[in-house]
Amino acid sequence: MPALAAAAFATSAAAGEPVAIERADAPSVIALLAPFLDDHPESMEGRASLTLAIEKAPDGSHLVVTIAKDGYLDDAQRGDRYRGEVVPGPEGWTLRAMTRTPICWRGEPTARGTCP
Repeated sequence: MPALAAAAFATSAAAGEPVAIERADAPSVIALLAPFLDDHPESMEGRASLTLAIEKAPDGSHLVVTIAKDGYLDDAQRGDRYRGEVVPGPEGWTLRAMTRTPICWRGEPTARGTCP
């Protein structure tokens, strides 16, 4: 069931916009993140890359997930950066929140979260 990312994440363009979560619980962190990884790269054209970082939060209460998709075949948007929180859950792991920030070819995203 889709759920909006937690309000604990700021919603400005700089911090990212909340993302609808398709799968909130999974037996592994990678299975939980699969919907964010499946559609990249788009093709063999260009210089697509995907970076995934999973780190324990400084207070030890959750994992911080960062996904960077780069090299989109788009003249304005270079990619997307996702940032989320994962906690132990009833089926293994729960995605508590996820935000998305566009990576633009030229400058920072606008206040609406789109590339100039």
